[in-house]
Order: sequence, then C-alpha cells, then structure tokens
Amino acid sequence: MNERAPLLADTQEDLNPGNVRYDSDNRESHSGSVLYGKSCAENSDNGASAGLAVSLLLENRGTTARDHLASERTFLAYLRTSLALAAGGVVIGQLLDLPGSVFGSYARPLAASCIVLALYVLLVGIHRYFTVQNELTKGVFTVARFHIGVIALGLAGIVSAILVLLARTQRETIMLSS
Repeated sequence: MNERAPLLADTQEDLNPGNVRYDSDNRESHSGSVLYGKSCAENSDNGASAGLAVSLLLENRGTTARDHLASERTFLAYLRTSLALAAGGVVIGQLLDLPGSVFGSYARPLAASCIVLALYVLLVGIHRYFTVQNELTKGVFTVARFHIGVIALGLAGIVSAILVLLARTQRETIMLSS
C-alpha cells in the first residue's frame, strides 16, 4: 500500500482551501470535504446566538480526526494548567498567610497573581481551541507564540518571587538563631 506523508496535497485546490461553498442546508464544502454546522438557533428555542456553529461534522480525510482530537487534548491541558495555578493560588493564600509568618504581607498578592494567571491561561486555552478548530477546517494553522511567552514569564515571576521570599526567610532564620 502506497501511503503519502500527511502534509502533501493532492491538488492545487488542497493547497488553497479558501474555496468555500454553502448550500441551502447550511453545508460548507472544502475541496471535497463536507462540513455540517448547526447554529445555536437550531439547537435552542430562543435563537439568541444564531449563526454560531455549535458542532461540526467533518469528513475524516487524512488526519482530520487526529488533528481535532489533538486540539481537544491541548485545550484540556490548558484547563489542567489553569486549575493547578488556581489551586496553587489558594494554597499560597491560605498557608503563607498564617499568623507570625514572614510571608504575611506577600501571601495575598502572590495568591492573586496565581489566580489571575490561571484565568488568563483558561481564556487563552478557550481562544486557542476555537481558533485552531476554525483554522483546521480551512487547512491552515497559526502558531501561538505571544500567549505562551506571557504564561511562561508570569510563571517565572511567581516562582522567582516565592524563591526570593524563601531565601529571605531562611537568611532571617539563620541570623536569629546565631
């Protein structure tokens, strides 16, 4: 069996997937693939969000299913990271804010920073999931660099602040015991 690499295109039309057609049943056709989209109005009685595609039924050609499932796993990774950051913020807020703790004045800002970063990670994950899903149906993909850098810098800042506070506490403890 002669299998080709998944990145090779069959025709020039596959290289330029901007050829999109709609028929009367809200079907969108991309170079032979058929997408069935249901709007929110079709799925709900109030029809407040008409025009937003709630679900897509894609023809599984090549790596379509694998790509969309990978996108779902990536969204779940963003969700797990967000939950871990929020839980870390709660732990920092509760454990470091104990009476007599040197961290007392720093615990709440650090906890708030963790929770704000957790919300940012969640919003980035949601945005990336829907952006990638839309791009995959068009046959293109945009690499995320800025948001990943912001998340990395935010985490590095929080970890650095905690390490500086721990070193400072350790130094004060050694000075007091001498």
